[in-house]
Amino acid sequence: MSHLSEFISSVKPHFIRHGKNYVIETALEDIDDKRKGYGYNYWKSSLKVALINSPDFWDYLNDTKSI
Repeated sequence: MSHLSEFISSVKPHFIRHGKNYVIETALEDIDDKRKGYGYNYWKSSLKVALINSPDFWDYLNDTKSI
């Protein structure tokens, strides 16, 4: 599984149950933890930041809620 699809699979159930703000809060907590251990420019954290800041990412999650 790619890192992108892994992230989407991990946040989608939380997005459906708790909404966008919950996903953003928990993702930022995880990003902060990873950056402390791996450095600020850790690529997986940077990918997650880009995704949660992308309107296309949220549109995709909205479109796939029922799938």
